[in-house]
Amino acid sequence: YEAVFGPLNFAFTAGDVRFLCLNTNALEYDYSEPVPDFGFMERELKNMPAMVKKTIFLMHVKPYELVFNNNVAQAFEAYITEFPGVQFCLYGHEHKFQADDLFGDGVIYYQCPNIAKRQYLIFTINDDDTYRYEIKSF
Repeated sequence: YEAVFGPLNFAFTAGDVRFLCLNTNALEYDYSEPVPDFGFMERELKNMPAMVKKTIFLMHVKPYELVFNNNVAQAFEAYITEFPGVQFCLYGHEHKFQADDLFGDGVIYYQCPNIAKRQYLIFTINDDDTYRYEIKSF
């Protein structure tokens, strides 16, 4: 994977939004590596670009799914809520649309449908602390 696509965890900024792309597929690593990588998340928090006002997390699977290391689900929630202006988390493991407030903290986890269902999601991040999404079918 890394030879073709690059690091398992990476981040980028667009405008004032920081996107954190996280490997959350712990089952593939048989607990031989930290998944999710809290060290990566700590470094991101420490080195957050000054212009960032909002954060979006992208991952393969959400907490409490089979391939997530559910022993650290509560710690994961604690980490993400430390980031500035968390908007939402986005994942696609089961290839269907779903929206959940997993921890009751107001952070919604959106699951994307896959292309075989001929649907995709479009998110609009507003200047204030709001966003909206649409499910597009084709």
